Amino acid sequence: MRIGISGIGVVSSIGVGREAFWSGLATGRSGVGEVDLFDCSRLRCRAAGQVKNFDAAGVIGAKGLRYVDRPSQFALAAAQLAMADAGIDRDRPAPDRLGVVLGTAFGGQSSLEDCNRERITDGPQWLSPAKFPNTPINAMSYQIPIRHQMRLVNTTVSSGMNAGLDAVFYATSILRRAPDGALVCGGVEELSRNAYFSCYHCGELAGLSGPELSCPFDRRRNGYVLGEGAAVVVLESLDRLARRGAAPLAEIRGVGSAAAHDAAIEPRVAAAATAMRRALRHGGLEPQDVDYVAAGANAGRETDAIEARAIAHVFGARASGLPVGAVKSMVGEAYAASGGFQIAAAVLALQQGVLAPTINLDEPDPDCAVTAADPRAPRDVRHALVNSLDRFGRTVSMVLGKTP
Repeated sequence: MRIGISGIGVVSSIGVGREAFWSGLATGRSGVGEVDLFDCSRLRCRAAGQVKNFDAAGVIGAKGLRYVDRPSQFALAAAQLAMADAGIDRDRPAPDRLGVVLGTAFGGQSSLEDCNRERITDGPQWLSPAKFPNTPINAMSYQIPIRHQMRLVNTTVSSGMNAGLDAVFYATSILRRAPDGALVCGGVEELSRNAYFSCYHCGELAGLSGPELSCPFDRRRNGYVLGEGAAVVVLESLDRLARRGAAPLAEIRGVGSAAAHDAAIEPRVAAAATAMRRALRHGGLEPQDVDYVAAGANAGRETDAIEARAIAHVFGARASGLPVGAVKSMVGEAYAASGGFQIAAAVLALQQGVLAPTINLDEPDPDCAVTAADPRAPRDVRHALVNSLDRFGRTVSMVLGKTP
C-alpha cells in the first residue's frame, strides 16, 4: 500500500502553519533568541528556539483551553492546522478510522514541575485535580482524540531525538492495517526549565565552550541550541486520497532505522549509513535517486561529523554535489518536533524545488564535508532523504517522494 502525506501542521519559532514555516525556511530566518519563559540569567547560555506570541485560541478556539498546558496547545494547534491542510474537516472519516501517533521526548515538564511543587509545598490534599492530567508523558496525544473524536489509535512514542520520525514510522505500520483510515502523527516539545537546565548541566548546549550559535557543520559548533514547537502530518493511503479527490503533498517511499552496538564513532557512522540504506532499499530506490537531504545535524561536535561521514559512505562520489540542509540551524534542536520540521522541509523541496538551507554555516568544517543547500537555486527534487540521529548512536531515516 502506498502512503501519502496529505497535510502538514507546524507551530515553530519561525512561523505557525505550513506556509509561514516554509517562508521562514526559504528565507533562512532564525527563530533563535533569548529565553523569556523562565529565568536563566545565572547561566552562561540564554538562547533557544522559543515559540513567541503564540495564540492558541486563534487557531483552535478558546473553548476548553483553560486547563490545557503549553505543549498540549502546540499539539492541538498543529493537529488542527494539519487536518485543515489535508481537507479532513471537509471529508471526515468515521471516528474509528481516525487516530493519532505523537512523539515526545520530555512531555509536559513544566506542568509536572508545577504539580509536584504544589503537592510538596501545600500537601497532596490541596493539589488541584485539573493539574494532574497534563503531567503524564502522553498528555499531548490524548488531547487531540478528545477534541477531534478519534478512536482508531492513540499512541505516544518517546524515543528521544528520534521520537518524531519514529511516530511517523509507527503510524505507517498502523495505516497498512487500516487502509481506510487517516492518522495525525509527528512530534511535540516544549521549552521547559527542567529540560533547559538538564541539557545545560549535561554540557550539551551551545555557548558552554564556544559561541552560543546554532551552526551545524560549522567548525565553530560546540553544541545545540534547544528548540520547541510541534510539527505533525496527516497520513492517508493514496487510494483513499484518490477516492476523495485529494492530492498528496508527498509520498512516504521508505523508512529505515539502525542502532550502533556501542558509542564509539565508527559504529555510529555505520549505523547512520545503514539506516539510510535501509530506507532506500525499503522504497526500491538507489542513492542516485535522492536529490536533497534534510539533515538531522544540530551543531553537535560528534553527531554532525558522523552524519556527514555516513552521507559520504552512502552516496559515494555523488555526495560532493548532493545538497544538504539542516533546519535546526534556524529552529534549534526541538527533539521530537525536529523530525516533523525536517519532513516539512523535505516536502517544501518536493513541492516547490526550494531547499531549506543551513544558516550560520560560515566556516565549513573539513570533517563535515557536505554541500550546503542554496534556497536561491530552485531545482527539481524527485526524492528527499530525512535523517534523525541521536547522540547514542541510533538513526532513523525516511525517504519522501514527489507524487504526480
